[in-house]
Amino acid sequence: MDHNNFWAHFHLTVNDLPILGFLFATVFLILALTTRWRDSWARAGMVMLAFSFLGVLAAFFSGDPALHVISGQARTSARALSQHHKRGLAATIIAMITVIIATVAILKARKAGGVYSKRLLIIVLIATALSAAAMAWTGLAGGRINHPELQEPADRESGPAQPH
Repeated sequence: MDHNNFWAHFHLTVNDLPILGFLFATVFLILALTTRWRDSWARAGMVMLAFSFLGVLAAFFSGDPALHVISGQARTSARALSQHHKRGLAATIIAMITVIIATVAILKARKAGGVYSKRLLIIVLIATALSAAAMAWTGLAGGRINHPELQEPADRESGPAQPH
């Protein structure tokens, strides 16, 4: 693989991790709240949140280097790139807030002998679902950057993507 293309490949490889990770964490937290195995499913959800957040960081910090690989290519969309960048920043902030809330839930559960508070789990679930939605929303714009079949007319009219 060409060293110059590494970041583009890396970004494309890791960007699905947060989308799927937050989705699975949402499912695990729903199971924590609806089954008798609350603490086991809550722990699984928290582990999934941790892996998902690592994926967020990897995707976020590889975005700019990936942009330099595709910048100026004729079929890329500057509009979609701008939206993807703004959405990525917002999604990363939402994910950070989610992880902070989850960390509070974990610490409180540790003090309570590993028992998770239902109220805190509901808050973590809401934040996790918002994070999943924000990641998917970001991914939609990301897909439009270099996929003409997904682009809207305004995407094609905006010209090729350039570094911001």
